[in-house]
Amino acid sequence: MSSNRCETFCRQVCAFVRFSPDHDAITAELTAHLEDHQDALLELHPDLTPEEAEEAAVLAMGDPEELGRALNESHSPLLGWFQIWFQAVVWLLSAIIIIFCLFHLPGTLENLTGKPDSVSSDPALYFERNVHPDNLVAQYETNAVYQDPPYTYTIKQVGIENYSGARYVECILQVTQSNPWLRCPAFGYDLWAEDDVGNRYSSTREWQALDETVFSRVQVSTPMGDFPFATHYCLTVTNVDPAATQLTFRFDRYGEVRLSLTVPLKGGEADG
Repeated sequence: MSSNRCETFCRQVCAFVRFSPDHDAITAELTAHLEDHQDALLELHPDLTPEEAEEAAVLAMGDPEELGRALNESHSPLLGWFQIWFQAVVWLLSAIIIIFCLFHLPGTLENLTGKPDSVSSDPALYFERNVHPDNLVAQYETNAVYQDPPYTYTIKQVGIENYSGARYVECILQVTQSNPWLRCPAFGYDLWAEDDVGNRYSSTREWQALDETVFSRVQVSTPMGDFPFATHYCLTVTNVDPAATQLTFRFDRYGEVRLSLTVPLKGGEADG
């Protein structure tokens, strides 16, 4: 089909359609209709020239202004721009998700497969790497578990240490969740502890409120391994009473118990 007459008609129609991003699609659709009509006319009337068939096809489409106004009703700028921005947001979110997954892929694989040289797969490595053997009084496994859906808190490794006659307890805490988008609860400043002989070990928040004059307290490390499904922390309790045989960690800042883990203590007076 000669394009001049067809292009002129399409431009006249699109002039009445306010949503310009749809002009190309409208032009393509109108052109296809005109070409089909022209081919049909040439088949029915072999005596027509292509130019005559094209002109007849254009005339059969009707008034371009009337057609353009009708198309304008079905090509709302509001809906059109919404679709464009919606697609842009979807692409942006997809890119963010891909970047997030790529960024966390090494840690996720380590978390799922458990590298043999990582604290996430072997908490005992923490004491081997961070505690001098002369200070380590006892190191042992335990299985303290507390469920606070969707989180599971587990202590599997405990170390008892001696620094200048003061008894320190270090525990490796693992926090797991099935939803990779969830992050670990912010309990670090408010985790406190008590032993079985009546002593309380202040949280970091309490310790700071008391102008840091309390010598027995709980310290929570920054995450040693922060993966989509698990996070590991070291819990340190300072100046633990040698007579204590067990220690209970608690997180209940808002009046509701969100964490309660009890671990046995070895290497103190109770062990002889």
